[in-house]
Amino acid sequence: MHENLARIEVIQNELKDALLKREKISRRLKSLGFDYVTLDLEAFGAGAWTNLIP
Repeated sequence: MHENLARIEVIQNELKDALLKREKISRRLKSLGFDYVTLDLEAFGAGAWTNLIP
């Protein structure tokens, strides 16, 4: 979550499925109050958060 933005991170082998379900995912998240829904194309991976820590 980033204020009114929901950013979706999935593992690489689930990206295709997330894209196929994008309308359903977007509708659901917008019904929860998000104005924007995005899909992170770099995919979630182990250690991704450690890259953000200085």
